[in-house]
Amino acid sequence: MRYADTHPEAEDIMIEGFVTVFSHLNDFRGNSSLEYWIRRIMVNKALSNYRSNKKHYNYTVIEEAVQIEDDLSSDIETTMTGRKIIEYIQQMPENLRMVFNLRIFEEYGFKEIGKEIGIPESSARVYFLRAKQWINQRISK
Repeated sequence: MRYADTHPEAEDIMIEGFVTVFSHLNDFRGNSSLEYWIRRIMVNKALSNYRSNKKHYNYTVIEEAVQIEDDLSSDIETTMTGRKIIEYIQQMPENLRMVFNLRIFEEYGFKEIGKEIGIPESSARVYFLRAKQWINQRISK
């Protein structure tokens, strides 16, 4: 649900992911854990869904990268339940949500995020900063 707007969309992503997992199970070489391999497939399906459904990326190119912290604020870590965080993430504007998920949950670098969703690295940094600010505003309410 972190990558989808609706339950049916999340189900579609998950089903496509499991179809890929089962149809390529012979390709799993054991170089990493099975969990990691499946997770990568699921994230790639979510990214593919994002790319195919988003014809226009609404982003602003920022000339200078914004320096930000890589970790969430302690407020989020200590006062929020997982369910509430997911709820906030689902309400987040989609471009911010995608960057936030890839950075926090998948531990992608900003360069990799930019490449995956088709935005400049500096915009990925700015989106991540805006996503953190967006969540922190909701927490402080």
